[in-house]
Amino acid sequence: MSTIILSLQFDTAGDLVKTRHLTKSHVSTALKELEARGWIEAYYAAGNRKSQHLRITKSAEAVIAAGKAAQEVFGKQLFKGFTPRETEQYKVLFDKMCENAAEGLAETERMN
Repeated sequence: MSTIILSLQFDTAGDLVKTRHLTKSHVSTALKELEARGWIEAYYAAGNRKSQHLRITKSAEAVIAAGKAAQEVFGKQLFKGFTPRETEQYKVLFDKMCENAAEGLAETERMN
């Protein structure tokens, strides 16, 4: 298979389900498609045949670059006309909102 260019932050299907709050069926379907395209590959860590880990292949390099470029263009459009101070304020407020959302999800999970 192709040389690996980078590692996934979360390298199992279970990690993706848990951290991104996605359904197992959606993650499974998406991973099958990515593997069929040759953009990821599954492997077992040494001494652990229980969990299948995932890694991104070199053939995904162009797709990743295009995605990052699209995010950059979108980000520039989104913050067009913002002063540097306004951009920083937005980031601080957004971080707080994300923390609040994470706390709310954690509370909901504890209650269930």
